Amino acid sequence: MNYFNPCPLPADEAVVSAWDSQLRRIQAPWVEQFLAEHGHELFQRFASCYAELTALPRSARRALQRRLASSDNLLVSSEWRRKLACSVAGAALLMALGQTAADAATKTPTIKLSSKCTLYNAINAAYYATNVIQQPFNKKTAYYFGLPYYGCKAAPGVNTIVLPKTATTLQKAARIMSPIIIQGAKAKKPKKGQNFVPGIGGTIHGPAGYTAFNVYSGASLKLYNVTVTGGGSPYAYGGVIYNGYGASVSLTISAISGASAIRGGGIYNRGNLTITGSTISGNTANYGGGIFNAGNLTIGNATVLSTLVVSSTISGNTANFSGGGIYNNNTGSATITSSTISGNTATTYSGGGIYNTGSATITGNTISGNTASQHGGGVWNGIGGTFALTSSTITGNNSYSGGGIYNAYSLAVSNSSTISNNTAYFGGGLLNAVGGNAYFTASTVSGNHATVFKGALTYDGGIGGGIDNLGGLSINSSMITGNVAEGKAVPVPYNPPTIYGGKGGGIFNASDVNFYTGSSVTSNTAAYYGGGLYNYVTATPPYVPTGTITANTAPTGADIFP
Repeated sequence: MNYFNPCPLPADEAVVSAWDSQLRRIQAPWVEQFLAEHGHELFQRFASCYAELTALPRSARRALQRRLASSDNLLVSSEWRRKLACSVAGAALLMALGQTAADAATKTPTIKLSSKCTLYNAINAAYYATNVIQQPFNKKTAYYFGLPYYGCKAAPGVNTIVLPKTATTLQKAARIMSPIIIQGAKAKKPKKGQNFVPGIGGTIHGPAGYTAFNVYSGASLKLYNVTVTGGGSPYAYGGVIYNGYGASVSLTISAISGASAIRGGGIYNRGNLTITGSTISGNTANYGGGIFNAGNLTIGNATVLSTLVVSSTISGNTANFSGGGIYNNNTGSATITSSTISGNTATTYSGGGIYNTGSATITGNTISGNTASQHGGGVWNGIGGTFALTSSTITGNNSYSGGGIYNAYSLAVSNSSTISNNTAYFGGGLLNAVGGNAYFTASTVSGNHATVFKGALTYDGGIGGGIDNLGGLSINSSMITGNVAEGKAVPVPYNPPTIYGGKGGGIFNASDVNFYTGSSVTSNTAAYYGGGLYNYVTATPPYVPTGTITANTAPTGADIFP
């Protein structure tokens, strides 16, 4: 691109160099598309913004960069906003993108719904204008090209469909084959003492027995302040949205609820899915009650009304088998920041909150109150799965094993993360399975319980209040504290009672565990053996170069057994 010819103002080498450096940095399809459509205006604005920023005092410039990092620029994901805002050139590009996108939005054709121009017809009109006749679609052009006309006018390119105040029913499954924005009313500040509720700008009732929106390759669907409820079927992929390969979906302060599917009760994603400040709740599927992800998934918060930060929430969803909140399969990549995953259920198998066999990066999140009947009440990380937990809390989850997390592959817990107050029969906080490798850095495992249950003939459970380790476990600058391995003593006539469970209040180790600098196992309790650590007879003796195992409680082997 020749930057000088279209720019009427002189642009010095510093500006051009800064511009080039940012474009090289964020090579992405949306950048290329936006440049193709608005490159002339964007560069002019970048040059102006760059000059303004460099002229500001350092303190004022830093304050502006922080605001840009948390802004609600819909064109740029929260991850990229934070990255760009770190530099002056990146901040200038963010400002220019926001100004240019705002201008472009004012020029975006809008379609208002009516008794004739239904939501289904409006989507079709946008498709006709963009993909079929490639010119404005109206009564005249519809007649000329032999296309049906139901009162919906559209123009080529991005069309914004404005929802009415009353609820809209989508009678048929819609095919999204062009760029579509569905716009509810603008966000309003909540009344004093009330929380902001995403999606109250407009409501869409999904079609019974069908996925509401099927988004095709090359197309995009954006929902802003919209609630979509109902729809789907036990045989659908995506109760509300099916997002195909090469397609893009974004939800901003919106809500998806009350839908069902075989996979992805709320959303099935194979393309790029971005959720900001939105809620996915009360959906049902066999796999992935809220979301089934086989593509790229980004979930984060949104800043609305300049100062109001709205977190995303995945809650109250149910998977008949696995992945109550989110199922991230082996082709899926999930990045989730500053969000909440709570109250989801995997009824038959594993992963109450998240089921992962792909790549998942979790930062600043809360995963709480989820349930799985088998493994991983909060998180199930299976073979091939990489799961990075940073500055996050996993609390109050429940399952048969691995109340907080069940890990069978690669788990990294770091930067003041906490696994606390979870419950399971084996591994109240974490069960690290055979073949699993878990790494803790500057984190805490506390207040978890391994409980005992009545089996067909005997009692079982009560193993590893904090951690039940069957794989490789490394603990660095971390604390294992206040965990409990419960037990059961059953009277036997004329003999001492038979005891069950109560082993490894802090850690039950049946494989390999290493404690490094600054780590401690303290104030844990086992009903019978190894208040701090129970080292199974075939396990490798723990490597404790500088860590401490002390002040734990058990009748036998208060700190370490044997």
